[in-house]
Amino acid sequence: MRITRVYTPDSLAPESTVVLSAMPSAHLIKVLRLRAGAKAVLFNGDGKDYLCEILLAKAEAAQLRILKAQPAAVESGLKITLLQAICRGDKMDWVLEKATELGVTHVIPVQSERSEVQLDTERANKRREHWQRIIISACEQSGRAFVPQVEALQPLGHRLSSAIHADVKLVLEPGGQPLSTARELASVALAVGPEGGWSERDLAQLALAEFGRVAIGARVLRTETAGIAAISVMQALFGDFAQ
Repeated sequence: MRITRVYTPDSLAPESTVVLSAMPSAHLIKVLRLRAGAKAVLFNGDGKDYLCEILLAKAEAAQLRILKAQPAAVESGLKITLLQAICRGDKMDWVLEKATELGVTHVIPVQSERSEVQLDTERANKRREHWQRIIISACEQSGRAFVPQVEALQPLGHRLSSAIHADVKLVLEPGGQPLSTARELASVALAVGPEGGWSERDLAQLALAEFGRVAIGARVLRTETAGIAAISVMQALFGDFAQ
């Protein structure tokens, strides 16, 4: 039987007791209707799963005893940074959820010249918090015990002025080299454009930051499809999909 996994930012250690905050407590006790004595798994992003027993089934502050810790062996050896131009509506949520399930390790949202979504600082901060919750939920579902972090939203040019560390940096663009020509690598940065595609100015900035142009097949993919497809291909070539 599958045991429910729940994220907490708290420090975790075997034989200790933890009291969860209201949101995860309500999920365990009110939604899943777990009671004292039931088992659950906690994780906090340190790469381990912590098997727990519920001691006190309170919807606002559930208390659990940690029985043991074990490494979560579900991470790919390939480190993937996703530089994603923000997109409209639920598309961004979908991209981040699926990218997390597929093993992305770092997310950099950017506003490009053709981005249709424009956010002021307050709204951008709220979206960042929302996107981080989406990623945490995807980690809970997929079994990941490392939690990818979402950076603050910035214009593309501002973000490229700081270092992006990866063996290879690739920008998805129709007409580029086939993605499969990428050499053996341990880390990759993938840049995915907005609904309207990268502008020439965007591409020039990416080229200065040493991003090479690649394409996935002959068809033009939507922004919410392109990054997910590229991550899948890279995992198949160099990550744990190849195992």
